[in-house]
Amino acid sequence: MLIMDYKSWWKFGLVKLQVDREGVEQVVLNQERSVETIGTCSIHTNRQCYKLYTRRTESNSMPRFPIPEILRTPLESLFLTVKAMDDSIDVKAFLSRAIDPPKMEAMDSAWTTLVDLGAVEGEKTTSRLTALGRHMSMIPVDLRLAKMLVLGAVFKCLDPSTPSLSNR
Repeated sequence: MLIMDYKSWWKFGLVKLQVDREGVEQVVLNQERSVETIGTCSIHTNRQCYKLYTRRTESNSMPRFPIPEILRTPLESLFLTVKAMDDSIDVKAFLSRAIDPPKMEAMDSAWTTLVDLGAVEGEKTTSRLTALGRHMSMIPVDLRLAKMLVLGAVFKCLDPSTPSLSNR
């Protein structure tokens, strides 16, 4: 296994490229993960770690800790999961109580997406899930793909051996 850190000008800034038997994985790099990488390399003596950035870059450009996942991922799936657990809850109010709550614009956008997909009954965040939304919440894929799979099953356009629906 070769672990190589490099500076990238992508959306997240610094990322780590990890090459393993399974393939290439890119993860957001921060100071904590950088220290973890050195530890991983030193435990396995036959492996090497190459860092293609300076210590000044590490101390000035890298965040100390990773950005919370709730702030860097799409919220639509989280909204649908919360609604599936308790249909009467106001999702925005619920997520506003998080330690690092998402921005209100991101929550509004996620709710608009759920309305556009037909997963909820109305514009209010206390609206109930539709039957389509309930089925979409059970499929662990992107919501647009989940809608396609559910509607494909309803209209008998899918082969019964479709992996995502064969276990349901």
